[in-house]
Amino acid sequence: MEDKSGHNYYFNFMNVLGAWQLVTNPPKNLKVVVPFNIKRLPSFKNEYEIVAAINDLGFAKFIAATGYEFLDLKPSEVIQQYD
Repeated sequence: MEDKSGHNYYFNFMNVLGAWQLVTNPPKNLKVVVPFNIKRLPSFKNEYEIVAAINDLGFAKFIAATGYEFLDLKPSEVIQQYD
């Protein structure tokens, strides 16, 4: 998130629903940037529904073209990329 003065704040959410709620209803005067574009997902009532929607889409498709594709790699595949 970024405030009017240009200060940046980074949050790591332990659940997807909390992040989705922040992105779809950002606090006033704050710019919220989410590389995964979770705003594209429909409305949810609980964590189970949003996780099911991501699973239905497929994690690889969910993170495609975000710069975070490495999150779908096995640890050995990540190591090979940096050798």
